[in-house]
Amino acid sequence: MPGAVALTLESTRIDCHSWPTHAPAGLATPRAQKLPYVNVQLTGDRLAAEQKLELIQRITKVFVDVLGKDPATTFIVIQEIDPENWGVHGTSVALRREARARGEKL
Repeated sequence: MPGAVALTLESTRIDCHSWPTHAPAGLATPRAQKLPYVNVQLTGDRLAAEQKLELIQRITKVFVDVLGKDPATTFIVIQEIDPENWGVHGTSVALRREARARGEKL
């Protein structure tokens, strides 16, 4: 997707996209602009509500400070994914973590 940015680590993925210049229903903006949409995917321990809120606030602040985006139309989605459902290097993150805990090199 043009204009999309992705960062992937073993247990975290962050995707950034811009919605088209037309806003979703009910979210019209005074000027036409692309609306930032950030999807943060995490595996492992569940985040506390306070941690999720801090992520949302800090990511929004970066888009406001660096790109001049309107916080009212900057969307942040946090998805917590079970390590069994995240695969890398031909296996699940859960199995990789178990192997690491046994001292195996990956």
